[in-house]
Amino acid sequence: MTNINLDAINNAHMVRTDRGWSPDPPMDPSWPDLVKLKWHAALVCSKTGINVTVHLQPQDHPGDHYQVTLRGPRWASATIHTYRSAWTYLNGIESGAEAAQRDRAD
Repeated sequence: MTNINLDAINNAHMVRTDRGWSPDPPMDPSWPDLVKLKWHAALVCSKTGINVTVHLQPQDHPGDHYQVTLRGPRWASATIHTYRSAWTYLNGIESGAEAAQRDRAD
């Protein structure tokens, strides 16, 4: 496994390249699942402006579970997921935000 720069992970964003858009930094498949989810959450935040974070949820759940937290100015929402469902949930947050932005533009 390569050295992990958590500052870069927590500030991941999309950059324009000659072939379109690419994440910076790119995901490394050798990263632990928690780091991959933090990276994905940072990209969702970068793309949508929604404050979303991921943390390991060790208690009360067998196996690895992750807490996905959304924060607004006067509200917060936290849900518990397996790795796969957390990834899917983050995709849904991004898709929902993009759909809401399109609706506002119409």
